[in-house]
Amino acid sequence: MDERIAITNHKNSNRMSIWLNYSEDEKMVLLQQTAVARKISAEQAIEKDWWVTAILVALSKSSWADFLQFKGGTSLSKAWGLISRFSEDIDLTISRSFFDLPEETNQQRTKIRREAFHHIEEKLLPELDSILSSEGITGYKVELVTKNSSDMVTLVEVKYKSILPTKIDYLLPVVKIEFSAMSLDEPFENREIATLIHSRFPEIDSEIKSLFKSVLPERTFLEKIFLLHEEYQKENPRTDRMSRHLYDLEKMMDSSFAQSALQDKDLYIAIVNHRQKFNNIKDVNYRTHEPAQIRICPPDHLMGSWRKDYENMKESFIYDKDKKTFDKIIERMEELTNRIRKINL
Repeated sequence: MDERIAITNHKNSNRMSIWLNYSEDEKMVLLQQTAVARKISAEQAIEKDWWVTAILVALSKSSWADFLQFKGGTSLSKAWGLISRFSEDIDLTISRSFFDLPEETNQQRTKIRREAFHHIEEKLLPELDSILSSEGITGYKVELVTKNSSDMVTLVEVKYKSILPTKIDYLLPVVKIEFSAMSLDEPFENREIATLIHSRFPEIDSEIKSLFKSVLPERTFLEKIFLLHEEYQKENPRTDRMSRHLYDLEKMMDSSFAQSALQDKDLYIAIVNHRQKFNNIKDVNYRTHEPAQIRICPPDHLMGSWRKDYENMKESFIYDKDKKTFDKIIERMEELTNRIRKINL
């Protein structure tokens, strides 16, 4: 199908020209052509990116917009363009200014988590559903997954009806949104969010884009380092979907953001203290977060599982022209470890 047919079919439509409003055949072609243009092997990734973006744009139009900050791996690709990896989940923090409560005791922090949970359940989710619907978006269901209001993170899932005939276990038709209320108010920048389809076909999805408060990459870079270091201390470290952190660090490590992060001793110390205060994982010794003891590479007995996870991710998620081998990623992580261990706090 000629791509111009798909575009002109809707140029006189009263409803905005969004990918979801095209015929099934047209939508399929748009997914295929965008995937080819971005060198992404799985069209499911393009479809899921559309839903991730639509959800972020809807949240940016909500009454919560001023209190939400976009962070994590998805922000590195969608907001900052620092990594060439498709990211499927949305990680958001609720600004401390939303709550009129102190945070000095465990009891008060639990109260904040519970208040956030109930606000999300009773107010934000109905508003998100209403905004998506008002934009002409159909074929989805918003669900609250978290049941315990005192959990550190409130998990929401948006399940959508895929138009693709096959499913990929690594790319299921569901977008996970994690809301946390315990993060510090962090430096941010308003960054434009848009669909991958729009980047290929500017006439399409021009309304599915917006500015979103996005946490500066310096913090995300250090958070990923500490996340890995802590994971290896657990009795049963995770391996599934974890190699993405190695990839992200490798892509960022030579950037100005990474260089700035490793030079900012105050930020380093602040993040470690914050993780100890709010995460406080039982198996983790936070005194080992000093630069000389940081560990990024997986332990030898887990290396095979991490390699397998990376190969699965590389196939469907990474769209670099030159995809690095797992061995090269590990080599680069050893180099990054050496850089960190030279830091003198």
